[in-house]
Amino acid sequence: MPLLYTKNTPTGMLGVWDIRESVSILEKMYAPKSAELKKYQSIITTAKKQQWLAVRVLMELLDKDASISYDNYNRPLLDRSANHISISHTNRYAAVLIDSENPAGIDIEKVSDKVVNISGKFMSSEEMNSISDQDKLSHLTLFWCAKEAVYKLHGKKELLFKEHIKVQPFEYGQNGNINVHLINDITDKFYKLYYENIEDHKIVYSINE
Repeated sequence: MPLLYTKNTPTGMLGVWDIRESVSILEKMYAPKSAELKKYQSIITTAKKQQWLAVRVLMELLDKDASISYDNYNRPLLDRSANHISISHTNRYAAVLIDSENPAGIDIEKVSDKVVNISGKFMSSEEMNSISDQDKLSHLTLFWCAKEAVYKLHGKKELLFKEHIKVQPFEYGQNGNINVHLINDITDKFYKLYYENIEDHKIVYSINE
């Protein structure tokens, strides 16, 4: 069973799954509930089905009594649980963050050149000036993950990554903290995130201390 790891956070738990099973094996590990069947059957690609199933296999390990639904903003919720949840996945990994006290935000991404091509859409000039030339791809990917995690944590659709989600300069390393300032017409708040490296992937998630 390719559970990569679980770990406690100050107010919750994080889990990461290495997606290596076929759809048929994952379906034996998690059978979609009746309320989920329509959604599951609408998923066309094998990779997307693997990701959907892997998230729920992992979810049951972290909170076996809960199930995932979605609000009007397509933000995941936990039925039969007071915990908050955030999920993310790539073709290789699924990640789930649960928080017992506060809204949660998590993002996992594979490091690739595409982040350079879209950097002008989500990075301010001040943020670009803080990027390490030596580790540019990895550093940019962490900026993207941090903004995506805060976007999920906020849970609304009107945020603009470049204008409203400001990542404070940080030195790139194998792991560490990222401070993010979310500011728009109705919100002015700082969030503390933590990042890690998983092979050729970066994972960033909210922490509440």
